[in-house]
Amino acid sequence: MINTGKYEYIKKFVDKSRSHYEFGDIINFKSLLTYRGMEFSDADLLWLIEREIQSQEYLEFESKIMAQKPENLNQYIETLIKIYPEPHEHMDGLVKLLKQENIKHQNLEQEIEKTQKQLEITEFENKLLDKNVEESILPFELQDMNYVYTSFNLGNLYFDISKTSQALAYYDKALYVYPDFVDAWKNMGLIYFTMGRFQKAAACYNQILLLDQDYPELWIAVGLLFFEMDRVPEAKLCYERTKELNPCYKTEDLAVETLKFLKNQPLTLEKLNNYLELASSADWETSDPTPPLSRIMNLLNRGQE
Repeated sequence: MINTGKYEYIKKFVDKSRSHYEFGDIINFKSLLTYRGMEFSDADLLWLIEREIQSQEYLEFESKIMAQKPENLNQYIETLIKIYPEPHEHMDGLVKLLKQENIKHQNLEQEIEKTQKQLEITEFENKLLDKNVEESILPFELQDMNYVYTSFNLGNLYFDISKTSQALAYYDKALYVYPDFVDAWKNMGLIYFTMGRFQKAAACYNQILLLDQDYPELWIAVGLLFFEMDRVPEAKLCYERTKELNPCYKTEDLAVETLKFLKNQPLTLEKLNNYLELASSADWETSDPTPPLSRIMNLLNRGQE
């Protein structure tokens, strides 16, 4: 990406958004560009942001690989496998890097599978013979939590530009390294909710229940799910649970992060605001008995719609 004029703004926006999600506000960014006299159509701006994301991802990939100083094809492949748990997902980056470094190759996918198997056998042999397994044999990400948060923020940014499949892929990467990452599970659940995939959303929320039942914004997300399914007693109780966990907060403060995450999803945002308004109203009553929290948890555990 050209680093002069208006493109410098895009580079900085993506760079900041990757590490600090508060900078990842597409709407404010577009307003800033307009204020500075830099006009883009929505489609062009989103395309440029995605291209810059890909550019920065490749530079990061290149830096990680080259830091190990590989000298031949086999060393490049070994480094790739040791750094990335799913090396085949980085084939395009490796092809580009090998071309850049004038390293010739033929069936690269086959070479990766062969090297992967050799490394697995070596690791097993070392354990079997009680040899010390080098720390470098572990995925690089297990030694670097920055990878987790970078993946998480990239997932957020991709969701902001309506690239849901890429967003979910990056949350998967973060959760591969850190399975207890509650916010990643919550955001995945919200994405599945926006897609109408309620069973998938429920499965994500159930993961949070296993980790932290007292996470206030979980109950807002769960309540929204039940609200959409017209399960009024469950939706009402979820709101009350959030209020119980945050007794001093106003209604709109109970869902700060969820509202922020859905800022570029007007339909879902409207549903959430309607839910919060109705749930906080004394008029929102039901003739059905209020279900116990255990029933809600069982419903989520079964992933029922």
